[in-house]
Amino acid sequence: MELNFKKWNNILGVAMFLISIILYLSSMERYLSLWDCGEYIVSSAKLGITHAPGAALFQIVGAVWSGLAFGDGSKYAILINSTSAFYSAVTIMLLFWTITYFVRKMFANTQDPINVDAVEMNASQKIIALGSGLVGAAAFMFSDTFWFSAVEGEVYAMASLFTALLFWLITKWDQAADTPRGNKWLVIISLVIGLSIGVHLMAMLSIPAVCFVYYARKYKFTVKSFILANIITLVILVFVFKLIFPLVMTFFGKTEIYVVNNLGMPFNSGTIIATIILAIIFYLAVKLTQKYGSALLNTISWCVIFMLIGFSCWLVIPIRANANPHMNLNDPDTALGVLDYFNREQYGSWPVMYGPVYTAHIANDGLKRDANGAPESTVRSSEYIKDKRTGKYLKVSDRLDYKYEDKYVKFFPKMFSPDPGVMENYAAVYGFPKFSLNAKYAGDEEAQKMYADLVQKRSNRELKVADLKKYGEILEIEPPTFGEQFNYFVDYQINYMFVRYFMWNFSGRQNDLEGNFEITKGNWISGIPFIDNMRLGDQSKLPDEYKNDGTNVYFMLPLILGLIGFFTQLNRNFVNWWSLLSLFVLTSVGIIFYTSVKPFEPRERDYALVSSFYAFSIWIGLGVQGIYLLIQKIQKKELSPSLALGTTVILAGIPILMGAQNWNDHDRSERSVAYSLAYNYLYPLDKNAILFVYGDNDTYPLWGLQETENFRDDVKIANLTLAASPWNLEQLLRKTYNAAPIPANLKPKDYQTGTNDQIFVVGGSLKNVFDQLNSFIKPDSNQTLETLSNLPIEEVGQYLTDPEIDPSQVMTVYKNIKPLEKYLTQDSMTAKEAMAFLLDNKLPEKQALADYFGYPIGQANYLPVSKITVPVNKANAIKYGIVNAKDADKIIDNLTINIKSSSLFKNNLMMLSMMANYNWDRPIYFSGGGVSDPENTFFMNDYLLNAGLSYKLVPIYTPFGKGGIIGASDNDMLLRTFNSYKWSGYNNPDASFSLTERNYTSSYRNTAVRLADDLLAAGRKKEAIQVLDKVMQEIPALSQYDIGYGVSRIAGLYVKAGEDKKGEKLFAHVRKHANQKINFYESLPAAKRYSIGSDYASAKNDLMMALYNEASALGERGDKEKAIKLFETGYNPMLKKFQQLYNEVVADGKVDENDQAKIMSQFNYLDEMIGVAAEIDTNYAKQQQNLLYKMVGQ
Repeated sequence: MELNFKKWNNILGVAMFLISIILYLSSMERYLSLWDCGEYIVSSAKLGITHAPGAALFQIVGAVWSGLAFGDGSKYAILINSTSAFYSAVTIMLLFWTITYFVRKMFANTQDPINVDAVEMNASQKIIALGSGLVGAAAFMFSDTFWFSAVEGEVYAMASLFTALLFWLITKWDQAADTPRGNKWLVIISLVIGLSIGVHLMAMLSIPAVCFVYYARKYKFTVKSFILANIITLVILVFVFKLIFPLVMTFFGKTEIYVVNNLGMPFNSGTIIATIILAIIFYLAVKLTQKYGSALLNTISWCVIFMLIGFSCWLVIPIRANANPHMNLNDPDTALGVLDYFNREQYGSWPVMYGPVYTAHIANDGLKRDANGAPESTVRSSEYIKDKRTGKYLKVSDRLDYKYEDKYVKFFPKMFSPDPGVMENYAAVYGFPKFSLNAKYAGDEEAQKMYADLVQKRSNRELKVADLKKYGEILEIEPPTFGEQFNYFVDYQINYMFVRYFMWNFSGRQNDLEGNFEITKGNWISGIPFIDNMRLGDQSKLPDEYKNDGTNVYFMLPLILGLIGFFTQLNRNFVNWWSLLSLFVLTSVGIIFYTSVKPFEPRERDYALVSSFYAFSIWIGLGVQGIYLLIQKIQKKELSPSLALGTTVILAGIPILMGAQNWNDHDRSERSVAYSLAYNYLYPLDKNAILFVYGDNDTYPLWGLQETENFRDDVKIANLTLAASPWNLEQLLRKTYNAAPIPANLKPKDYQTGTNDQIFVVGGSLKNVFDQLNSFIKPDSNQTLETLSNLPIEEVGQYLTDPEIDPSQVMTVYKNIKPLEKYLTQDSMTAKEAMAFLLDNKLPEKQALADYFGYPIGQANYLPVSKITVPVNKANAIKYGIVNAKDADKIIDNLTINIKSSSLFKNNLMMLSMMANYNWDRPIYFSGGGVSDPENTFFMNDYLLNAGLSYKLVPIYTPFGKGGIIGASDNDMLLRTFNSYKWSGYNNPDASFSLTERNYTSSYRNTAVRLADDLLAAGRKKEAIQVLDKVMQEIPALSQYDIGYGVSRIAGLYVKAGEDKKGEKLFAHVRKHANQKINFYESLPAAKRYSIGSDYASAKNDLMMALYNEASALGERGDKEKAIKLFETGYNPMLKKFQQLYNEVVADGKVDENDQAKIMSQFNYLDEMIGVAAEIDTNYAKQQQNLLYKMVGQ
């Protein structure tokens, strides 16, 4: 049987491309997606600037591709999504050819250099080579992580393409390595490396693999040459990853500063000069290497040149930043700005091999301090801005790296983050740091009591890192040991954040719920009961809530086949195995090690490790060859072509199984959640509104819709988190499309870095200062600070309580702060007065504050009051629709802002300036996702109106959270909003949604519950029922949509409205799902229960809230007797169960801590249930409580 291998290799490679492109296009999302996708779609369609470090090449190609929309903004999202499908399909094609390359190399069965085209294969071997490529490429094509990235407009599909392209290009070089111009492939590889920086840095991690393939092809394997090859490879990786690109960026930045500031040339002159200098250097390098006949140096020169040519795609970043597009994150419009952008300065730095551990940020002695007590630091970099007045760059701040005491600076600092939430997670999961009482406080009774309280909290598992930080002065806090750090690295960073993801792709996935070590969420599984049940409990008893479209099992078949390929290649071709291993390790353990992943991330991070899954898929392909060689060894003869084909067909069942399992949760063709969410945020807003948002998912989808379709382009979308940055403030203070700027009177000099970085709110501190000074005066002296200040200094001492007190020092302090005395009685300012105070740095009161607190005016500022008032223009509020005319009598005269923070920042400064200039002629909204934090509304959360997904600022006082209610209500407005919603197809049985998308069902249910409840209160029962029916029609009571508190509330409203059957049906759903979780918990051995204790408590709470909602609904409509009977059906079985437990425990007269904990847990739960009865009948509840207490002898 004659088989033209080259022909079929090309045909099947193209076939894999076609299959992949069809698969990905058919399962691709038709609209923009959540997270960063909206941002990247805008960056392509409108050439905006994304978050650092950018994706220059992605947006250039995307901009070209977007041209196919021919100006139709509604097509941009699907076109950019389709680029990911295309990149991914090309990746699969290149992967196929890469696998067949390695198979042919392995058939040579030699460690000596050999041209792949010189390897001769018989018909069976050719079939196996092609089959290996098909199986390995198909496995990656259907793999969980890669497929997910292939169907949305993000950078990871293009980054995977570059990894595959670099690997494939070195295989092409193999075929031409012995020709005179074979090194041209190395130059092309260098160009691709440069281009890859314009997508994602992870593609560079394939460089070692390329180097080892080069070594295998050029040099005979010896231990000495292999060690040398590793050293050279490491040098090349460091040169590319840490030297060439950062140094070139630094060279451009430094040259720009020098030329502009020292030579007086115009802005950007230094960039031009740096370009010319580099061009001359490389011209001379090429000419000299040609002249002196050094082919190696000449090739290196060309490689570096082409890397930089590829890297030049980054020029789009400053070019577009200078054009000031509406999405211009970081505004990197100069060489200096691009350097900061490339270095991701906004995210700061972190230790990799050596540095401070997290306890350095808790301990009182963590920082090194100079003789004056100031923290010691070194300058990491500096920030400059253009001073157009002088035509020079002005340094506005230094970025500092603080120095830490040696005790807290450790080798291998994997637990390093100063973030309070992350530190709590370090301690909660991996043990609290050891601490003891500081020897200085050994005789201090108060300190000893504080220390004893902390020790007690630790034993009760109630201790928080914040407690240690609060009492850090009296404590000696120990850093985590190397063993603890290493355990964290292995157990969490490697096992949980890599091995778990790896097994998702090649063994199986329990579900798509984001896990924090629970045995019910996001674990890897195999589908083999004895393996899974041993680790995670009986999976057949897993509640419905934990089984969803993300539940996929492959029975470890891809893993086993990959391991066969792994060991087969190790046995037959060590150097190429080492090449693949380097890619696998660097793109998995290497990334984890370098980034020092923190617990717990906002979402799963498997997409960042996709290149390691690519490497393993090559081994899956080689596993086919391994099976072939095994059969051949058993038969002791060559396989026939038909048997080789049969083997391939059988093994092809493995990727087919993966595709069948993964289809439902990777088919995103029916999804439109992000698009609908953006629409539902923007559409209901009043004209010319300002909408304040906070996170990725209430920002990027809204930008995506507004920028691509010009939808509601009259709305100013302001991300309050980004507004802490000067570049974002500048953008908010200018018009975008038809959206007027934020009405603030700030000038660039007021918010540039180094100015107003921190504003101290010192209202409370001022009283303490004056109280302390007054405490020095004898109570019966009839003197005040004012009268003492008029006396000669030598007479002051007689009126002080202690002769040791220095009168001159007391009087000096008083005279300095005397201008602030008026703020003891004047406890508020209007917003205009506050802004005037903040922006006038010549005020004596402000200088007095700076003198007293020790922070000079400029970088710091001071606000002497914590209460700000904003006058309300009532006529405008009604005229411009801020308030409905029917609510005119509720409008207050002044809105009061009670600042509950000791410091304000630039975003707060903008909010204060906005309110100072606000004339109630433009609606202001806050995204609903952030209003629970008062700072996100600038402490105006007592003046909100529920507007659906957002809250509207209104001059009507409605105490936040009173009676469980957030914001006032306007039934007609909210009903219009509710009826305008796009519902995203949550009720579509063919649609599958991610966890984040499913979580938004709670937002829609909350809107429906609030609206229906208010309508019932207003006597509009029919409309209330219609609202409830609509939300249940669009978001059914399915397990994936959290059947718990939200459904229980809807059920209660049905009962309240007299729709008992509908309500009882939903309550039955809630109880069924809650009992499933309780039964699963109780089926587990004690050792496994701890991880899902919160789920167990949540399920019990769901049962209680179902009882509460149903009983209170019956009580509210007057069915008291039925409500009590319902209560007893839920309460009595629990009481009986408790009585049995209590009798068993106390029977022998011995009650240990565990027994006591069990009794108290059940007792407290029953006591809380009696609170439900109190809502129906307080006398009845009191009787039940007496019975309960009597049962335990109280």
